[in-house]
Amino acid sequence: MRSSLLLLSIALSVVNISLSEIVEPVLYPDVRQWQILLNQMETWQKEHAQYHKQIESLENRLELTEKRLKFTENRLKLTEKRLESTEIEILKKELKAAEKRSLKCKLLERRLLIAEKRIGLIETGLHKEIIPKMDVAVNEVNLETKYNSSNATMMSKSKTHELTSKRSRSFISSGHGLIKNGYDNKRQQNGNVNQLIPSGRVAFSAYLSKTLEELGRQHTIVFDQVEYNEGDGYDKTLGIFRCPFSGTYFFIASILGFPNDNIHTELVVDGSSTAGIDSDSNGGSEYPQGTNMSILRCTVGQRVWVRIMEHIGLRVYGDQNRYTKFVGFMLWSDE
Repeated sequence: MRSSLLLLSIALSVVNISLSEIVEPVLYPDVRQWQILLNQMETWQKEHAQYHKQIESLENRLELTEKRLKFTENRLKLTEKRLESTEIEILKKELKAAEKRSLKCKLLERRLLIAEKRIGLIETGLHKEIIPKMDVAVNEVNLETKYNSSNATMMSKSKTHELTSKRSRSFISSGHGLIKNGYDNKRQQNGNVNQLIPSGRVAFSAYLSKTLEELGRQHTIVFDQVEYNEGDGYDKTLGIFRCPFSGTYFFIASILGFPNDNIHTELVVDGSSTAGIDSDSNGGSEYPQGTNMSILRCTVGQRVWVRIMEHIGLRVYGDQNRYTKFVGFMLWSDE
């Protein structure tokens, strides 16, 4: 009954006829209540339509958001791929650069060794060539001086001195001419004087004044501060001692390491090891110091130095307290 009345009211609303004009007052004594119900239904329908529109709007926005999210995810994947490829390229470039630097270092080390060998050969040849001529010249000067002194009545002292000076200058200039081909300016100035040092008076003492770091295998330890250098055999620039005379020498080296480091060094003659030096802290907190010595027979021009053998550390300690030191001297000469 109510449903039929509802349909009838809807139909009458189309033709603008009120239900109250048709329905008997007996069925619905209060027509206002019926009108209120109809108004509520219309309100609900409008609200339903609004909710439906809102839902559709939210669904559309959700679809757009999902599309944007997918687009963002795709861009993120592309960016990650590009980043990975870029990192790989950078690593490859750095690896190639490191390999090139390593090759350059190896080539430079080889060239340095070859140059040192050539210098050693040149100095050996120069010593062999100069020393006999110097001995002959010295003997001539001595004989001529004796002769002139014994015949003072025939030659005045001034003439004797003049002749001796001429001989000495001639001898020195000839020595300089030979030395120019193999020695630097310092040895050109001091070479003849050093050769005239009496046998047995060759000694040196040098120490490390600052810590050395990033040391590699066979790296030469350059003791940069010279305390004593009789005979001018030690070169503080290269850290190498070159024997000015053939004879028997005594060498001693002391190396101070760092806590938790293990530094193995060695005393070498022309690249051949003669004594190993172990400065091992054994994992302790103290500074380890290793010392070793050798008595060697060396010929003119042979080189003696200290170098890294093996290490688990990268540093050798050095300061003004002179803990790291290299000392050598001649015991007796073969001449």
